[in-house]
Amino acid sequence: MVSVVSVVILSPQPNSANHGGHRGTEVCSHWLNITLPDSLAKKAAELAEKEQISLDQFVSLAVAEKMSAWLTEGYVAERAKRGDRAKFLKALRGRSSS
Repeated sequence: MVSVVSVVILSPQPNSANHGGHRGTEVCSHWLNITLPDSLAKKAAELAEKEQISLDQFVSLAVAEKMSAWLTEGYVAERAKRGDRAKFLKALRGRSSS
């Protein structure tokens, strides 16, 4: 069995209207319908209730956490490409002699 979980994601968007010399923001919402196995939907709802947050917030946090992990992985991989083993070892030797 599966459950469909509807989630609203609210995100501030720049507003070109000039409010007293300041650019304002408006909130845009994005609707997602997520199909989850019943067991996963039930556990997500239980955890959200335990943490006293809405299911929307729980799903948003879960998405943010996963995105952070993937973005970090990509960042580390890019940095590794620029790495130089000889320079790294030289820096380690220089530190141990002090």
